[in-house]
Amino acid sequence: MKHITRKTLGALLALVMVLALLPAMTTTAWADHAHHFTYSASGATITATCDADGCNLTDNKVTLTIGDPTNIYYDDKSSSHEFTLVGLEAFNSATGKTISASDIVYYKGDPQSQDIKNNNVKGATYKARLTVEGVRAEHSFKFTAKPIVHTHSFTYTANGAVITATCTQNAANMEACDLTNKQATLTLNAPLHTTYGDGKDANATFTGEIPGVTNLTIHYSKGSVTLNSAPVDAGTYTAWCQLGNATARVEYTIAKATNPGWTTLPQAKTGLVYSGQPQALITAGVAGGGNALYTVGTDPDNEPNVDAGGRPYTSSVPEATNAGTYYVWCKIDGGKNYTSIAAQKIAVTIAKATPTDLATPTDLTATYGDTLSSVTLPQGWAWADGSQSVGNVGPHTFKANYTPADTGNYNTVENVDVTVTVEKANITPTVTITGWTEGGKANAPTLEGNTGNGDVTFTYAKQGSQDFTEEVPTKAGKYTVKATVAATDNYNGATATADFTISRQIVDTTPVSSLTVTSDLGTITRVTVDGKTVDSKYYTVSGSNVVLSDEFIRSLANGTHTIRLYDGKTYATATWNVTGNTAADIKSATTADPGLALYGLLAVSSTLGLGYMGKKRKAA
Repeated sequence: MKHITRKTLGALLALVMVLALLPAMTTTAWADHAHHFTYSASGATITATCDADGCNLTDNKVTLTIGDPTNIYYDDKSSSHEFTLVGLEAFNSATGKTISASDIVYYKGDPQSQDIKNNNVKGATYKARLTVEGVRAEHSFKFTAKPIVHTHSFTYTANGAVITATCTQNAANMEACDLTNKQATLTLNAPLHTTYGDGKDANATFTGEIPGVTNLTIHYSKGSVTLNSAPVDAGTYTAWCQLGNATARVEYTIAKATNPGWTTLPQAKTGLVYSGQPQALITAGVAGGGNALYTVGTDPDNEPNVDAGGRPYTSSVPEATNAGTYYVWCKIDGGKNYTSIAAQKIAVTIAKATPTDLATPTDLTATYGDTLSSVTLPQGWAWADGSQSVGNVGPHTFKANYTPADTGNYNTVENVDVTVTVEKANITPTVTITGWTEGGKANAPTLEGNTGNGDVTFTYAKQGSQDFTEEVPTKAGKYTVKATVAATDNYNGATATADFTISRQIVDTTPVSSLTVTSDLGTITRVTVDGKTVDSKYYTVSGSNVVLSDEFIRSLANGTHTIRLYDGKTYATATWNVTGNTAADIKSATTADPGLALYGLLAVSSTLGLGYMGKKRKAA
């Protein structure tokens, strides 16, 4: 590094001195313009005017003016009493000068110089003079004493929303109170927000002014509860503030907003069918303001009465389980901020369901000739017409109705096709036949009870034998006739039997004086001959045997006679021929003349078995 010589250092110092003296020159060099000023003074102002071309100053001028002091009170020692210089910075910048307030010369009178820099001013007029480039500006100012300002001393009272401040300051060294009647008022005003949601300011305000009172806090309360901030919800409130011992209050009301009603209406659910489970009756609505509430009842004209056991209003959508018509009542409770909307009714129906246990009856049978009422159906089922005939043999379809056990929730199902299989009916035929005497004409059997008019075949066999044939027997003996009835389209076949006797024919020419009849009956209780009851004096009974007296026999006419014996349950019959009776015999029968002889020819027959015995009558 090279050392700087003393000669070089001297040249540098000379250059610095030249640069320091440049602002004092009347000509200032700029990059594009060199000011050339001339100076003039008028009153308190010195004007520097540039007469060079291309000057960038307004009107080619820059001014410097002596102004009033900032401290105008001579007895105020808190700050300097020096005059001010207005436009100093711009003036120095344009002219390159270094003028300051210290360059001002002060005078009290003329030409006595005064030094006011040390706050030695008096209550008098002073002149301030500033000389620049041989021109002088001058400004005069009179210093006065600092006034004594009135200081208020307030007491506060309140009347409703108004606080009144009364000044009680009466100090002798102070100016008088400038308040009208020495009072100032501050009024607490209710907020502009008077209806919920109106968007207006919720804060209370003040009108009027009390000197020195700023930022007074406003409080809010609802009843006895103090709120944390200005309320916005509907209700009645009090705004209040306290100043000293005075409290101003204003009561105001924020009204409920008119409820916009339902933004989405509740709707009845359709197509509801009983399922055994609770089902929502409506779709919920949306309230424009407040809360949507619902209840349900069965009275179409009146809302449910909670006191009478009705369902209270809740925000839950009502549900129901059983089939029926329900009336859902929907309303909007506006709550604290909205008016309420009255209840409206929605009718909702849960239809009865088709029975789930519906199983058509099967395997039903009936007998030809029956009506449907005789065909038993499962529980819950009934014939549409129980008096209807089941018809011919075979399967037939009839209408039946099903009534469920729970008719409140399930429909009755009508006219269901039910099949009934009709079977053939049984018949109970009976056959009767009258026996005959061997050698006589055979009697034909008689059949009753052939309801279906089936073909009939008669067969015969000896009693106790099963070897039936169609050949009619002719020999004496005991037989059974069987009637076989063939089945028809609607009736089953059947058989019936009856016993009968073919009696032997006996000829006996031996005279008899009496007739003894034997039988297989029980104790004989009555005897008839030729259909007429015989007086018991004309016969004797011994168990199942009967002996007719000679007297009775002689009273009969010649020919065939029939005797019938009764035991109280059944009877036995026999026939015989009487010959040889004369008219005198018949006539005298009632006289029981024993002198007449009787010859009889007796033929006996019985389905129960009869025998006879003739006893020879002695001649008289």
